Amino acid sequence: MNLLGSRAFGNAQRRRWSFGIAFGVLLLALAIGQARGADYLASAPGSDASEAQLPSGLRVAASNGYVLYVWSQAPGEVVFTTSHGSTEVTYAVHGLWDGHRLKVNAGSVGRVDMTFLPAGVENLSGDGCRNVAKRVVGGEFNGLLEFHDEGGLTSAQVRHAEPIYGEPPTPLVTWSKSQPGALFHVNQMALHGKDSALSFWAFGGRPGARKGFGAAIAYRRDGRDVRRSIVVYGGPRTLSYSGSLDEAVLRPPSPFQGEARYRRSSSRRESWTGALRVKFPGGPTRSLLGGNLFTSASREGERICR
Repeated sequence: MNLLGSRAFGNAQRRRWSFGIAFGVLLLALAIGQARGADYLASAPGSDASEAQLPSGLRVAASNGYVLYVWSQAPGEVVFTTSHGSTEVTYAVHGLWDGHRLKVNAGSVGRVDMTFLPAGVENLSGDGCRNVAKRVVGGEFNGLLEFHDEGGLTSAQVRHAEPIYGEPPTPLVTWSKSQPGALFHVNQMALHGKDSALSFWAFGGRPGARKGFGAAIAYRRDGRDVRRSIVVYGGPRTLSYSGSLDEAVLRPPSPFQGEARYRRSSSRRESWTGALRVKFPGGPTRSLLGGNLFTSASREGERICR
């Protein structure tokens, strides 16, 4: 299960992006069913090409140490994902990926017009986390890609790119049921306008283990759905909580500022006190405790995919 990020399935994913607005869950659904893409896959060099998986998109090195992924989440939709260390920014826009051509115009953020040239079927090993071993159609993307993060974090301009398969890697944290811990999750909706929302979480696993903190802000601008997220880890004292999860104190490390206290009364009423803010990568500084809060405190398992 994965919270905060873009790209896992099930109930935890719905919590991760349950902002209550029309950004939705990013589901990986390639347009292989389209006739052009299906025909192109069947014509790829190598044996059993018709049973191999097409790329979900492409990957390029961007400036300032970032990596940029441009990939398909559903027919008619394309996502720009740029990540570096513990930060990740995504732009979801209208675009085309039919198994042969990737074309999208994201306005001031950038544009892509690239063709995938297959070079045979390959066996791709799994990453031991989200992606499993698979047979894929190898090759290269040729054409033009230009990208400029609207927050000034990174940029890229290339004419060649390597393919990716499945969901792009993410610096964000995931959980299974193997090592129970405590999860405190907060959603704020209708922040600074009806098309903006914020999510914040804190996770504490085994006693003495490091604690995880994450926040994401989502908004719509110029026809693009944008998400900016940050994940950091702190020592055992950055998050403390009672065994019943009725009380907790959060003191996350930088770029978070301040502390927050959580309390759940005997009537199950949940409340937060304190002052806690975070500076989003390439974005604004926001308070995490103001406005209408939707809170959950629950037991989760821990498993980190990095």
